Amino acid sequence: MAEEAVPLEFIARKLDDIQAEQRAIRKDIRDVTKVALSTLDHGRRVERNLAELRRHLDEIRDDIELVVKSEIMGRFADVETRLDARLDQAINEIRAQDFGPTRHG
Repeated sequence: MAEEAVPLEFIARKLDDIQAEQRAIRKDIRDVTKVALSTLDHGRRVERNLAELRRHLDEIRDDIELVVKSEIMGRFADVETRLDARLDQAINEIRAQDFGPTRHG
């Protein structure tokens, strides 16, 4: 069986096709690499932003806690002041009352 000779032009065209395909694959790899690096960078930025957001939320929570505690303490102080005033008033009223003659024996 005699082998057929393959024309050099055919081999050259196939090699050109293979090289073009390799160039396209390299370009796809570069594009995928760019997207992957961009995604990584975006993920890092999201993590930093989340950490900063958590820090701000902690500060806001602390501020709200302080405001609520201050408000409660203020209200308790007001109630205490009014109770003291009312007790003083009641004691003075009791002292001012005339109990009439006292009976001894």
